[in-house]
Formats: sequence, structure tokens, C-alpha cells
Amino acid sequence: MVRFVRTTVALAAAVLFASACVPPPPAPPPEGFDQLYLTRDGADHFVFQLAENSLTVTSPASNRGSNSRALLWRVDAPQTVDQQSCATFTDSGLPNQEGVVLRVRTDHGVGRGITVTKNIWYGYTHAFNVHVWDTSRPADAGLLTKVSGHFMTEALGPYPWRLCARAVGARVTFKVWPASQPTPAWDDPIHARSTTLPPGWTAPGRPGIYVGHVPAGGRVGFSDLSTSPPG
Repeated sequence: MVRFVRTTVALAAAVLFASACVPPPPAPPPEGFDQLYLTRDGADHFVFQLAENSLTVTSPASNRGSNSRALLWRVDAPQTVDQQSCATFTDSGLPNQEGVVLRVRTDHGVGRGITVTKNIWYGYTHAFNVHVWDTSRPADAGLLTKVSGHFMTEALGPYPWRLCARAVGARVTFKVWPASQPTPAWDDPIHARSTTLPPGWTAPGRPGIYVGHVPAGGRVGFSDLSTSPPG
């Protein structure tokens, strides 16, 4: 009987400890939107504030790290295979990372999506990377898979920057340019790049925004958000 009591108490303590280790849910997204954290540092989260067609993402001062990455998309956007997402990056600074997501879809908390993001490795921000994400997989076994990376130094100047990315079948194409300049064509040799996705990434989903690595007290700004069929 004594052994049973001790075991029960130990089990209860273990359950309480495990429950205490589960981070609380993040702040809710704006009305009409859904969100998915691809990675999250403990209880860290972002606060999304939408005003007309501009988005401000802040990292509360209570956050502890800068390895959280999140996606945001409109819940009423149709799920499609061919689509595009555009945004203007209005203000930033390392290690903040902006981008867009294509074909994001969730099922019972598991998410998949294709991201096109500004590079932040080694402080070199004039490059853009295409990744595929599957949150059912661990970090060391396919959570994040790099599809391609592209140096875009000639295409960029001072902020704000404009990014548009589209998915058509197994191809992802993106273009980046200073928002003060005319919109380049999708086949512009300086401002646009294209890559082929790995097999299995043509399922329908929704387009949206990516943001990551915002340190405590930091903020990222987006404007002129748009999602649509590929133009």
C-alpha cells in the first residue's frame, strides 16, 4: 500500500511537471486570420496588428529568444494550387526575417507550406531562399528543407523592399525590388528567380505572410499585402 501511494504521488508530480512544461498558447491572430508557428522558443510569441492593408509584428519584451517563426494567412482565402503572395517590407533590422508563404495548410495542428524569405545567415540580407516546411517532422529530419538560395544584390537598394512570389504547378518564382521602382516582370533577369519544388509539394493551400527571428522588443512592418491567383 505504501508503495502504491508513493508511485501515485510520483506519477501525479510527473504529470504536473509535464503540464507545466507545455507553453501557453500564443496571442491570437487578427480577426479573419489564422496562424501557425513553424518553430517557437518556449512561450515566446508574436503580436500581429493589422491596420487596413498594413501589418505590424512585434515581439513582446517578455520573450526570451529569437528563434520563433510564424505564418499568417486569411482564413477565407481559397485553397488553390496556383497562387501568389506579395508584401512590402517597410522596416527591419537583423535578425528580423520577412517573407511570404505559399500553399500553407494545416491538419490537427500539423502544417506544411512553402516559404520565400530574406536571408539572415551571416548578416547577408541581399539573398532570398525558398524552403519547404513540414511540422510533423523533427528539426533534424525534414522540418525545414532548403530548395534553393539566390543572391539578389543587383535587384535591391534601400528599404522598403517589395517581394512577390507565386507557385504554379511544381515551379516557384519570385521577384524582389525597391518599392520606389516600377514592378519588374516575372522573367526579369535581375529581379526574378525560379526554382522547381521537390516531389509532393503541389497540394493546394493558402497564401500568406512569413515572419521570424524577431528578438524581444523588436518589430517588423509589412504593407501593401496582397494574395491572388498568379499574375
